[in-house]
Amino acid sequence: MLRRPSQINILCLTIPPRRPIISRQPSAPTPAGRLRAIAGQRQLTLTQPTAQHIVPTAQSIDQLTRAALAELDALADPDALDQWRVAYLGRRGRLTAILRGLSQLDLDQRRELGAQGNRAKAELEQNLDRRANEIRQAALDAAADRERLDVTLPGRPVAAGGLHLTTRVVREITDAFVAMG
Repeated sequence: MLRRPSQINILCLTIPPRRPIISRQPSAPTPAGRLRAIAGQRQLTLTQPTAQHIVPTAQSIDQLTRAALAELDALADPDALDQWRVAYLGRRGRLTAILRGLSQLDLDQRRELGAQGNRAKAELEQNLDRRANEIRQAALDAAADRERLDVTLPGRPVAAGGLHLTTRVVREITDAFVAMG
């Protein structure tokens, strides 16, 4: 059975502000730290999953892989992709927690589930790269649509050049002498 790692606060620092505060409050708690503006001060709260290692089973690895892929397909932002990568593939990620639990199994089960876990990790990494490329391509397509060039419009006027400063002065002096007679 796959248990969700609960988040606990391990450190809470209050830092006096040095510059204007930019508040970033994610809609869902992230495994990484988050910065909140509270009463004119910055408060840094680091959260991490509990240190319990989950005893892996073939079903738990498959279930985690399916849930991760479903969540990955719903993402549409590069920052959200990075948070997903940290949550599932990072040092304290969900799949990593399952793989760390392999040490509790006997050798045959460890070998079998280790291979399955490595295949799941490779599949998640491959799908992460695919999704990152899709999001990058969608952003490029959107930028191309916004900045589409209309070739039927007249071109930009060419800036007319000017005479050299010495040439202008010589002509002014010549015009002055012509005017005097």
